[in-house]
Amino acid sequence: MVDGPFDVVVVGGGPAGATAANDLARLGRKVALLDKAGRIKPCGGAIPPRLIRDFAIPASLLKARVSCATMISPKGKRVDMPIDGGYVGMVDRAEFDEFLRVRATEAGATRVTGQYERISREFDGTVVVHYSQKGQEGARQLRTKLVVGAVKTIRKEGAPIPLKPLKRWDNGRDVLLAGDAAGVVAPASGEGIYYAMFAGRLAAEAVQACLTTGDARALAQARRRFMKAHGIVFWILGIMQYWWYSSDKRREGFVNMCRDPDVQRLTWESYMNKEKPRSDPLAHIKIFFKDLAHLLHLVEP
Repeated sequence: MVDGPFDVVVVGGGPAGATAANDLARLGRKVALLDKAGRIKPCGGAIPPRLIRDFAIPASLLKARVSCATMISPKGKRVDMPIDGGYVGMVDRAEFDEFLRVRATEAGATRVTGQYERISREFDGTVVVHYSQKGQEGARQLRTKLVVGAVKTIRKEGAPIPLKPLKRWDNGRDVLLAGDAAGVVAPASGEGIYYAMFAGRLAAEAVQACLTTGDARALAQARRRFMKAHGIVFWILGIMQYWWYSSDKRREGFVNMCRDPDVQRLTWESYMNKEKPRSDPLAHIKIFFKDLAHLLHLVEP
């Protein structure tokens, strides 16, 4: 029997949900983390140094430190993109996600194993999260004030990833989305772990503000703050994906453009630190004209 009611029920124990549960538990909130057993998401497991620093990830979780990426065009042309003075960490998602869930539990969150079914509401506004457990008959319930998460399974044989933040993450009342459910996977690169954990942290802060003030409008701050921090990057990557990934010919041109040292440096600066690259007007101007030349087919891919 799970003790309740809760301040928050977090549905989904991936990086976003586990981070939100951990942060809220550390703030003294009564949190339930609902996650189904045996879930391993297909993922390369790349995490940038910014994530390792911001979320206190122990070095023992890193399976490798990658110092170079290789771009391969449809025709088989290879372009190495070395990382100057840095690395990208690689983690095993099964181990990494479980570490995050255990950390949330150690912070005080109540871990509940089960499959999310639906949400209902009682006459006094209490939210009821209905879930089922394997081998157990009948639905179980968690009563709470707010819900974070609720990712619906789209397909069972893979892991579809949404490449565009939803226009709204909350219902203006008692539900707030985070992670994949909110659409925070970067276009073009498919990177999602850092953005999921960052969104989970913002969700926790928005929920804390809502519970403290009693004003449900505070839930909207999670998306607003995410887009302020990363909206431009998502917009640029979306344009890149739309244009460069639309045909094999354009993919050839994109891989060729990645040979440029300025492109490589600015790409890694942005990826590693999750900030806009430091001001370098000359490099940006050079990249703009090289990009324009490729778009107008003035250079051979």
